[in-house]
Amino acid sequence: MKRLKFILRLATCLVLMTTVWSPASGARDEEFKKIKLDQFIEQEKKAVAGQGRRMIKMAVPVSFEAKMKRFPEAKKMSYVYTAMQMAGISPMPEVGHRMFVESGEGRIIPVYVEKGAAAKLKSGLQEECAARFLGYHVYSYAKGPAILVVDFYPTAR
Repeated sequence: MKRLKFILRLATCLVLMTTVWSPASGARDEEFKKIKLDQFIEQEKKAVAGQGRRMIKMAVPVSFEAKMKRFPEAKKMSYVYTAMQMAGISPMPEVGHRMFVESGEGRIIPVYVEKGAAAKLKSGLQEECAARFLGYHVYSYAKGPAILVVDFYPTAR
């Protein structure tokens, strides 16, 4: 039974991968620096270690592979807006969702999700399916990077 569930989930992911995707945000993959999420998490944790605070980034565009653990959930956001304002982001994207992604080595982190990307994720990706996420590194804190996801496309992992 467990194996059948896995096969069905894998088949769903593969079917979604064959769909033609248009970016929710108009973002183009080549504009985003590919990062290895596990290494990036460690790098950003070390960057703020012992400081006990958050470090604002200038909304650096990044892309990474991860597995979506849960669909985006509506959540009141405040600090991400403060960080984006301090970084000079204009126009300000609409952010009202958070979701969790899992890295290749099994680290689970929360990410912010832009409104258009949240809608696209709910209809275009199943939980536990892998994708390449496009986003902006907004700030870092003790648990690692805070990333705002603006788009994605399914991958086989």
